[in-house]
Amino acid sequence: ARDVANKFSDTSLLKSSIRRCARFGGCAGARVAGDLNNTFVPIMNGSSFVELSPVVLSSDPWVVYFDRFLSEGEATELESLLFSSGRVAFHPSKVFLNGHGGVDGNSRVSESATCHSRLGPDSDPCAEAEVVQIIRNRTSAITGVPVENFEDLQALRYRQGMFFGPHNDSPPRTNVDASGPRIFSVFIYLSDVEKGGGTHFPQLGLTAAAKRGAAVIFPNTEDMVPLSTDKRTTHEGVKVEKGEKRAANVWVRQYSNEMSQNLKKMVGGKTCDEFHQLLLELGYTEPLALPGNCSGVPRGGLMPKLKLVQRQVIAGKRPKSRLLHEALLEATHFQNADAVHFLANSRADLNARLMNVAIDDQPP
Repeated sequence: ARDVANKFSDTSLLKSSIRRCARFGGCAGARVAGDLNNTFVPIMNGSSFVELSPVVLSSDPWVVYFDRFLSEGEATELESLLFSSGRVAFHPSKVFLNGHGGVDGNSRVSESATCHSRLGPDSDPCAEAEVVQIIRNRTSAITGVPVENFEDLQALRYRQGMFFGPHNDSPPRTNVDASGPRIFSVFIYLSDVEKGGGTHFPQLGLTAAAKRGAAVIFPNTEDMVPLSTDKRTTHEGVKVEKGEKRAANVWVRQYSNEMSQNLKKMVGGKTCDEFHQLLLELGYTEPLALPGNCSGVPRGGLMPKLKLVQRQVIAGKRPKSRLLHEALLEATHFQNADAVHFLANSRADLNARLMNVAIDDQPP
């Protein structure tokens, strides 16, 4: 952990990382222990989502295949949006190596693109398209998780010979993200593949077929411990031997992804990869939670500038840089001090570098 901790020898950098990469502790998670049967048993019994033609491939852990997740019209519209409109940019798919994303031809060869919710003030966001909203709302209805917990939809393309080796969508480094683990995955097939291209679950001995308009849904975390990765749903994208596989991913988080992304935008700076790696090295298995409530209110209340920023963010507006700067100066006095105290006291065996971080300001 020493090399990672060295990145945070600067107190201001550590504080910035905490503000940007932790979550507010007052927010309830979407899943609770033992709730998966409530989600999937009605589907298995034929009392929910019959129109989507569900087939239960496994009930322990749950893996459900929806033969008609999309209508033909929806499949055509989504495929056009993701693969023909020019509103998403494909690039070689990455995997995480040594705490950083990178291309690894031994474990994954495919192309991916993000259907962003916002690209800029004058953009035409892919995620605002009607078909994307339909898919998000349908997924929310099935899983019982609000759409604010969803990541932006990801488009995937596997040409002949491409594949994705065995992996879990919510490995430990994902579980410590501010949004928490990816509690559900929804994989939507947008093309028929002549040979290969299915989603194989090696520990369960089953494969979901790559069929246009179908989707497979499964949890990535354990039923009784929703913050712990369920290794049984490790899966792989079978090599495409003939044809082309087009698909889309919807990843569902335990906590609000929208709130964590807004916080990152407010604070600015680099990604949270180094901070998450440090938490893993220190033994964390879930996100670092700051004192506060679910609206993002730190203990001790809010100052006027920060209140104004929060109202603008909630309304979907982008605060001006000067207001943002003033709000962060107001918040630093109590929010950062509380956060570092919380980090330093939450593990008895914390790295000495973090335990010795100087706290100049105390909460009011």
